[in-house]
Amino acid sequence: MQIPSVYQAGYAKACALNPDLAAAYVGQTVVGDPEADAVVEALAPFSQREVHRLINAGMERDAELLAGAPPPLQAFFAWIETPPAWFDPASVHAGRRSTGRCGSTMVSDILNLHPRVLSLSEFFSFVGLGAFRRRYRTGDRMWAFYSRQQPRTRLMLRERYEELRYPVDDPRARFTRQDVPPILCGTLPHLTDAYEALFDELEPVVRGQPRHRPKHTSGISSHGCVGVWAARSGWNVRAVRCCSGPSCCARFPRHGWFTCTAMGGRRPFP
Repeated sequence: MQIPSVYQAGYAKACALNPDLAAAYVGQTVVGDPEADAVVEALAPFSQREVHRLINAGMERDAELLAGAPPPLQAFFAWIETPPAWFDPASVHAGRRSTGRCGSTMVSDILNLHPRVLSLSEFFSFVGLGAFRRRYRTGDRMWAFYSRQQPRTRLMLRERYEELRYPVDDPRARFTRQDVPPILCGTLPHLTDAYEALFDELEPVVRGQPRHRPKHTSGISSHGCVGVWAARSGWNVRAVRCCSGPSCCARFPRHGWFTCTAMGGRRPFP
């Protein structure tokens, strides 16, 4: 077996301790995936758009569309529907819940690349839901929620979450971990490198709102042609009741229960 060059030095040391384990570990680098290899080969003639459409059909269980896909792709999705006999779901449950990660931060980063999508990352996580428990508030009151730390904000700042984009521990920063405004923790730095300037620009816009549910993103969206606002965070699960209703134009992604499962048992997400 040919040992990859990046493993050679470490492989020699590992063999001195346990040659069988070392060989088994490196052997995994040459193990193929026949089912996936067949799918890649079958999809090679298709355009990128068509590949995405067919794979999405399988993920969404769209049987009608998947029926027109190459047989290897159909067989692949049929195969993964049945876990192998040796798989014990209970054995991975604790590990799945312990990380509290579900890939949604990456989704925000992807959405932020689109010029017509306003990607509001972790808005509810740091602001909390207190601002939305009443239907009508003044602009001054809403700005207080956005600019002053709430109990939820302080809870999030105890940890070193990837979603915290503001440099709270940089001595050159305008704010510290003790006084950084909620909306500056993750939402505004996600949108622009000039997040402090945007924060200052938003204050008169938000505070100038009359007594109605404030359009807190109006000042942000004025920077470009925005077609869709996408508010994304693990905390949104608790915000659904505040944001849904017969008069609401919001849409919620399918399969949200996957996120609920990933977050279940996590301290901030009981």
